[in-house]
Amino acid sequence: MNNERAVARFMQEALTWIRLEKNLYIVQALKVQNVHNRPHIILESIVGPEGLGPDLSSWIKHKRLTLETVLRYALHICLGMQYAVEKVPGLVHRDLKPANILVRYDGIAKVSDFSLVRSLQADDLPEGGVADFSAGGPQRLTRDGAIVGTAPYMSPEQAQAHAVDLRSDIYAFGSVLYEMLAGHPPFRARSLAEWVRAHATQVPIFPDRMQIQASPGLRRLVLRCLAKDPDERPASWTSLAEELTQLYQEAVGHRRASSAAAQNWKSTN
Repeated sequence: MNNERAVARFMQEALTWIRLEKNLYIVQALKVQNVHNRPHIILESIVGPEGLGPDLSSWIKHKRLTLETVLRYALHICLGMQYAVEKVPGLVHRDLKPANILVRYDGIAKVSDFSLVRSLQADDLPEGGVADFSAGGPQRLTRDGAIVGTAPYMSPEQAQAHAVDLRSDIYAFGSVLYEMLAGHPPFRARSLAEWVRAHATQVPIFPDRMQIQASPGLRRLVLRCLAKDPDERPASWTSLAEELTQLYQEAVGHRRASSAAAQNWKSTN
């Protein structure tokens, strides 16, 4: 990273991550430093379950998820993002995806990689953006343009370099939740233009054969998160967490859900 402006922006974003401090559902950024114009972030260590990589994409790839773990990890993501937007008003992650969700050995899912984070205090970025598809699949878009993120998980407004707020992250969350259930993202594309068009126009459809069968209520929630119009998505992480809690209770039973909630509360205190 040899562009001074890019380094400065990276440092600003990293400092925002550090401001989030410690939370059970967020990977903590401990320190950021710039050594010879090469910025580094020191993060807490996350040890995943034996036989799996720590990120959620490994769970999806190896088909290790169940309906219970899907709902639990989805709730953990919501709680992490709920905390983040309360801690840093106006925060937008802009790159929620399975690779940025780390699962600890004890079954706690934590949101990571806030390196593209924006807040109400962030400077505007110039227009334009570049995507690298040379590796044979959609890659993370560059930070040097207004279009940033990872193509399969970007909201329609983010893909078109429009203004974004937390509802854009909720769209990305819907894409992650869909992928946990179906085994693949909601849409398929081979170029940035195709991804932009898919997010703007295609209607997500659940396949006949899913990796995990979802209730009608859970499917409706996923589709609401993936609504093209931000106003039709859940308005906050708090309301989304409440809906997921209800779905979790319906799926596993109120007693088990209450026990899990109590265990999580103990872990935070």
